[in-house]
Amino acid sequence: MMQRFFCVLFILFAQHCLGTILIIDYGSPITHYIQYFIQRVHVDCVVRSYTISEDEIVALHPEGVLLSGGPQAVYKPN
Repeated sequence: MMQRFFCVLFILFAQHCLGTILIIDYGSPITHYIQYFIQRVHVDCVVRSYTISEDEIVALHPEGVLLSGGPQAVYKPN
């Protein structure tokens, strides 16, 4: 339920972007789901692995960056 809430919230934000949104994937099972919905509101969106270099990020000129965490982050003790 919370994942869907954050997807909707981010998509509402993304509608006002004119540039590219970069999703850095840390292993989340819903990364491509998020990308799909961002692209549905006609915003350019690319997914890259967490191993992306700083130079690659700069070359993309992203207007926004989304960090998509892995499933182990949910189960990690505080």
